[in-house]
Amino acid sequence: MPGTTVDLITCIFVLSAVSPEEHCSVALNLARVSKPGTVLLFRDYAVNDMAMVRFKPGAKISDRFYVRQDGTRAYYFTSEELTALMSAAGFVCTESRYIHRRTMNIKEGVDAARVFLQAKFTYNPL
Repeated sequence: MPGTTVDLITCIFVLSAVSPEEHCSVALNLARVSKPGTVLLFRDYAVNDMAMVRFKPGAKISDRFYVRQDGTRAYYFTSEELTALMSAAGFVCTESRYIHRRTMNIKEGVDAARVFLQAKFTYNPL
């Protein structure tokens, strides 16, 4: 609906499935539905996540962008690039941190170091 704005945006494991060439377009679309003070909560895959390291060479589409066996895609973010991307769309970063977790599968003997990027932005257009 034209003119519709939101107070809160959750972007949880969304942007990583989008081609990096489209990230700017997505950020601008988020800004389009935002009003001053809109809060954006972000969580997604981060560089050096075990899933990123385990991809086979043929799965790499581009730098930090991979395709899984089921055809879904995954991009791995850095805090700096996410902040720059969202800043260009009018969002101010108020928090950004890497979340480190361990995923253990005792039956299969898998101990995976997972890394996620969690951030909070406020829309503040100039």
